[in-house]
Amino acid sequence: MKRLIITILITIATVVFLLGFIDKGNNGKEAEKDDIVYSINNIPDDMRNIASLNTRQQDIICAVSKGLIEIDSQGKMMPALAKSVEVTDNGIQYNFTIRDDVFWSDGKIITADDLVQFFREILTEENEDDIEALMNVYGARAYLENEGNFKETVAIWAQGNNLIMRLNSTDDDFLVQLSKPQYRLRKNVLSWEFINKNYTSLVYSGDYYISSIDDSKIILHRNEKSNGELPKVLSIVEDKSEDVALAAFEVGNRDIVVNPPRNQLQRLREQGKLITLPSNEAVYASFNLDESAIPINGRKKIYSLLDSAIRNYIENNESSMICAEGKYYRGEESSADKLQERKVLTNMDNSWKDEESIILVAENNVDNKELVNIISDWIDENTSYTLVVKLVDEEDIEGIIDEGYYDLIIFNWEVKNEDDVYRVIDEYNEDLSIETWQEENYFNIEDNIFNSYSILPLLFYNENIAVNNDITGLTLDCNGNINFSAIRK
Repeated sequence: MKRLIITILITIATVVFLLGFIDKGNNGKEAEKDDIVYSINNIPDDMRNIASLNTRQQDIICAVSKGLIEIDSQGKMMPALAKSVEVTDNGIQYNFTIRDDVFWSDGKIITADDLVQFFREILTEENEDDIEALMNVYGARAYLENEGNFKETVAIWAQGNNLIMRLNSTDDDFLVQLSKPQYRLRKNVLSWEFINKNYTSLVYSGDYYISSIDDSKIILHRNEKSNGELPKVLSIVEDKSEDVALAAFEVGNRDIVVNPPRNQLQRLREQGKLITLPSNEAVYASFNLDESAIPINGRKKIYSLLDSAIRNYIENNESSMICAEGKYYRGEESSADKLQERKVLTNMDNSWKDEESIILVAENNVDNKELVNIISDWIDENTSYTLVVKLVDEEDIEGIIDEGYYDLIIFNWEVKNEDDVYRVIDEYNEDLSIETWQEENYFNIEDNIFNSYSILPLLFYNENIAVNNDITGLTLDCNGNINFSAIRK
């Protein structure tokens, strides 16, 4: 009997020992030493229209394709397929010199002619709103209206190893626009619509190519011509929630998790496993301006309460967000005096006792749930007001605005510049026409909506990335996408 027990224990120990070896691989194959496992919340099965993908899905495109140029988060332009660009004729013509050391995943050199063909494809296949920069190229609109063929009509052509593009009018933002993921070089764009079926027949212009794909994982292998210091294999894994992704990260099954749960940010920061970067995601409060709604002194008071609640939270959660400080977009360069004046107005003791309850509406999502809880808890603990929160589906918000049954709506928006601010105002203020926007000085309009307490900036979220201590060089570009060419492990 004793011998039998010993035999059973030895057998169990042997099985556990062998399972340890099996667990190190994928499907029985031991993982390569340089593997990086990156978590996103959804693996797309259609990669044709890149602009329709979210930022994390676009990271896949950025790993397997390159654009003419790239721009980092500080606005510095970096060579990619083009080693240089010359702008001539008063900002109308762009001459990109294509590098002679960039290759497709099949080993063939990438040429200026490849880029001409690519731009012809996306001009035909992409939505016009998603390729605004390309629509400003001379002849692009005429081509789409069947007024001629591409070669004779559109001012995009190859001249040796140079790609030349001529615009209708100057566009100071043209190169920034070209750095977006939808302008990264791909072949056979239509085939990307059914990427699960076609990935093996495609060639890729980036540092990686897709070696396998299913509903929950994409495996990328480093191209033979890419920098040998790059990790050999990137595994992009789908995790349905931030909590699931972080749990896998904690046990070493994920190396990179973007925007882990905010209640874990401080701990990750203390462990040296968190990278915090600025993002363009802003949160605004839009007040009901109907005659029967809260008067301006009430709107001032509520805005002051919201600001105080957010500041109180940030004191112990600085990685999560920053206060807007009166700015309508993060990079806004308003005068210091103007921003200080707004700050003083916000912090003034605005008396308002006509109402005891405040009806706050927001779209029902994870970020808004957390934010309204922060605000609600602070108001309950520090004031006599009652905050009535209504979290609704996105499609129901327009009806609520029409009915007027709310005091304020809190909403999120990706805002990079003045044009994006206009879109915010256009969505929530019917009194401002596009003609007014174009004719008026931007800051006059901004002053108007702030001083009337119509639409007010609350905060800017930060981008947080949980990173395995073995990972170095992780950065984001100006579009918020991961720069895979800089990562090392």
